Amino acid sequence: MGCLGAVAASECKVYEYLLKTPACNQTRDSIYEFVKRSEGFRLAEADKLNVINWRPSSPADAYAMIEDCGRRFSRDEREEDRVQDFLDMVKEVLPPPPPKAEAME
Repeated sequence: MGCLGAVAASECKVYEYLLKTPACNQTRDSIYEFVKRSEGFRLAEADKLNVINWRPSSPADAYAMIEDCGRRFSRDEREEDRVQDFLDMVKEVLPPPPPKAEAME
């Protein structure tokens, strides 16, 4: 696709890389909404960034992506429910990832 305007080559590489990730469909509004709604889940800033960039869709994704996921989501015995609540919120707020290249062929 390529970059437009006067930008450094490294910026073009980052842009082209992000086009292949779930982050390519994010908007400012969806990111602001995610940050606002994720406050109750006690995520670190780095965890929020990982979620925005990679949009987890399963508990396994969340546990791999969020440091100390079990501890952060376990206010009570409903840890699994809280992880699913979090994933449901992510699905509702963040746009779906782009289709994989194999699926498009």
